[in-house]
Amino acid sequence: MTAGIIKTSDGRWSPVSRSNRMRSLWLAALFALVIVLLAASVTVGTRNVGWDDVAAAMGGAQNNIDRASVALRIPRTVLALLAGGALGLAGAIMQGVTRNPLADPGILGVNMGASLAVVVGVAWFGMSSLYAYIWVAILGAGCAAIFVYAIGSLGRGGATPLKMALAGAATSVTFASMVIAVVLPRGDIAGGIHSWQIGGVGGATYERILPVLPFLLVGFVISLLSARKLNSLALGDELATGLGESVATARAVASLGAILLCGATTAICGPIGFLGLVVPHLCRLLVGVDHRWLLPFSTLAGACLLLAADVLGRDRRAPRRDRRRHRHRDDRCAILHLDRPAPACEGPVTAPSSTLAVVIAHRRKRARRHHAIIATLLTLVAVTFGVTLSIGQSITPPSDVLRVLLGEPVPGASFTVGQLRLPRAVLSILAGLCFGLGGVAFQVMLRNPLASPDTIGITSGAGAAAVFAIVVLSMTGPMVSVIAVVAGLGVALLVYALSFRNGVAGTRLILVGIGVSAMLQSVIAYILQSAPAWNLQEAMRWLTGSVNGAQLGQALPLLLALIFFGGLLLVRGRDLETLRLGDDTAAALGTRVSNTRMLVIVAAVGLIASATAASGPIAFVAFLSGPIAGRIVRNDGSVLIPSALTGAVLVLAADYVGQHLLPSRYPVGVVTGALGAPYLLYLIVRINRIGGS
Repeated sequence: MTAGIIKTSDGRWSPVSRSNRMRSLWLAALFALVIVLLAASVTVGTRNVGWDDVAAAMGGAQNNIDRASVALRIPRTVLALLAGGALGLAGAIMQGVTRNPLADPGILGVNMGASLAVVVGVAWFGMSSLYAYIWVAILGAGCAAIFVYAIGSLGRGGATPLKMALAGAATSVTFASMVIAVVLPRGDIAGGIHSWQIGGVGGATYERILPVLPFLLVGFVISLLSARKLNSLALGDELATGLGESVATARAVASLGAILLCGATTAICGPIGFLGLVVPHLCRLLVGVDHRWLLPFSTLAGACLLLAADVLGRDRRAPRRDRRRHRHRDDRCAILHLDRPAPACEGPVTAPSSTLAVVIAHRRKRARRHHAIIATLLTLVAVTFGVTLSIGQSITPPSDVLRVLLGEPVPGASFTVGQLRLPRAVLSILAGLCFGLGGVAFQVMLRNPLASPDTIGITSGAGAAAVFAIVVLSMTGPMVSVIAVVAGLGVALLVYALSFRNGVAGTRLILVGIGVSAMLQSVIAYILQSAPAWNLQEAMRWLTGSVNGAQLGQALPLLLALIFFGGLLLVRGRDLETLRLGDDTAAALGTRVSNTRMLVIVAAVGLIASATAASGPIAFVAFLSGPIAGRIVRNDGSVLIPSALTGAVLVLAADYVGQHLLPSRYPVGVVTGALGAPYLLYLIVRINRIGGS
């Protein structure tokens, strides 16, 4: 009998005994479940077949449709068994090596590193051999794992679960932007790469499985033999060293096994996310924390989960809060120190006239500087707008541009400027204003520069709803915007509710948002998989964020959303700024915290969702605009309007760069992703170094 550890209802950790007999019973049950799922995987599908056909097909007979179907399903079943076991075991290894319950090949960026390496090999070097895929994927997975661990280990406390999860999420986003930038110019491979990136075991053949078997076998052996070393590491580095264990060697060997499993699986199946996160936690409930039992159980449970997911995913159709509540009354003074007696509010408190003069002069100076910043940003928007209208593949004189804007017919320019460039530039400005204003509202409200709609799932929610409306419901125009706004608001409320526990901590909300965003990305992938092939390339461009083919009619709903939701944010701008000081301080200053937060969420989600419906989820504009505007404004006033104008400049400039200054034409979202992803990594590194959250 050995002991595991569980968390009791009062929040303390307590040992729990697991007898070997009970573990053996669970093991037998798991084996039985594997057998049942293997049988279901072979027999269930578009055509449900009988056991006589299964036996005949396993003997090589394919003389009817049922037996031919079984012959196709058997390799698929074998691949699901191997891939699920590999990912479940890799997740348990990573959680043991890092002592991090959030460790997972998907969350830590390992799968995306392997994916990027394969995509670069295919697109740039014409790689076509499966052996080459496997070696390149293993190399990419290893580099990604080292990179994420290095970033997550910076600063005080070392590689904490939160820092590792944020570093992995940032790395995954960065690599995903790179994948899109590599694939979009290659229309000949975009469809195949997209299907592979969804992750799955469809189309498996023995010719594809056999080359990967040696790598999986070596990975399984290394990982399973690391069980005792992982038990030592679980005690802490110092105690493990005292027991004679080489901590660095143990980590390196176990990590090598996990990287082999992840790289080989990703090469043949594509990146399959979250299986390595869920399975080890489930197995710990059954067998405890002893890795000698946990690793084999994770292997079997991972195989079960992927087999079940594959069977369920087939088309079977015939052809309480503890915070102090602050009550505000007209006859009561707002006080900051609740433990001190409140002063009598019998009259106004005055200050010397010299002090008032200094304060007034300082405020006027700050106001002048704030107005100058806004004027400068407006000028920059106007100049960028003018350049976008005048200079492209052909140069249009400013006088002709002005005549077109005034409605005069100008041969050539009326079409080039009025029909092509003007709608694109107007949509870019409006989308940038919405993304910039909505993004900074979340960052200010949550007092966290990482709390962007890009990272907390709101953009993914609006994007999933818009894709569903466009692809499945064949909708266009304002109805797409309405559905996107409703879905974005629903996702925001879901993330807020899931992260609420005695208040909302920014880091907890970000982690919940990462999980919700990953789920919504799976929904988008599923919808696109059933989309017509001719529409896939255009859908991918829209999902990247694009203003291609813009029309002035698209700008009107976005303009109305900007006026309504943006106006709400600007009206409550002063209350929003007080939230920077913390909920208790803001409440003491007279701000109705709950009402303000709910209004800000609704308004910011309305802006982000409307912009997403019009132009697609343009990556990182909402994330970048606030920090850039904050560095410009500093402490000289509200950052709302400067951030909105910064977003407009970013989208206008990025669209121009993507269309005219790069070797190939890229949608605006690829350019902003190339800017925002490195900054996200920089921000993670900076936060880790200063020990912040």
